[in-house]
Amino acid sequence: MDYFFKLGDGQSNIHVCKRCSDSDLEAITMIVTLQFLLELLYSIVISIGIGVINLVKWLFPSSFFKSVAGDIVLVTGGGAGIGKIMAKKLAALGAVVVSVDLNEKWNEETVK
Repeated sequence: MDYFFKLGDGQSNIHVCKRCSDSDLEAITMIVTLQFLLELLYSIVISIGIGVINLVKWLFPSSFFKSVAGDIVLVTGGGAGIGKIMAKKLAALGAVVVSVDLNEKWNEETVK
């Protein structure tokens, strides 16, 4: 029989010759299964690690965030959109906000 296996990311291929035995085919199938199980285990371990890190950040948020109170912050595009939202949020947190925008009228509205 003629067997062809394509494994991994499409760049690594295993070609099995015509005269291979069924035990060779079983060995290749076992290797593919083990590779899948190892990748699954790796994904689970990484997911648990990220979950633990996020749980610690959720339980103790003050340890992971920097205070911007009193810092000078430059916000480009502060007249509208995300720039406007960020300028207002940073000002509410106590930062000195320097807002820059091409539209002077919108920029002045944000500063108010």
